[in-house]
Amino acid sequence: NEAKSEVLQAQDNVYLARQRLANSMGLPGDDRPLQGELPTPDASIVESAGRWQGILTQRISRTAEEPSTPSAVNSSASSAGRSMSPPSSEVGSAARLR
Repeated sequence: NEAKSEVLQAQDNVYLARQRLANSMGLPGDDRPLQGELPTPDASIVESAGRWQGILTQRISRTAEEPSTPSAVNSSASSAGRSMSPPSSEVGSAARLR
């Protein structure tokens, strides 16, 4: 079912791209059939893309599990020995610029 919707979307994209191309050339439309074959990706490229997708999915899920409240951000920054607020010297200089 998902594959069918992707095929329909791809067909729609081809139609819309051809319409935009014809319009940019000043033509009302372009009904010529497509000729030739589209290049196909190398199997190793497709395989490596799948591996990267798995890695990114894992990172996204780990990030989603981390707390994102401001107090959690400040406590994680202070536990790392950093402050999330600017030093007071920078705050004073910003106030003087106004």
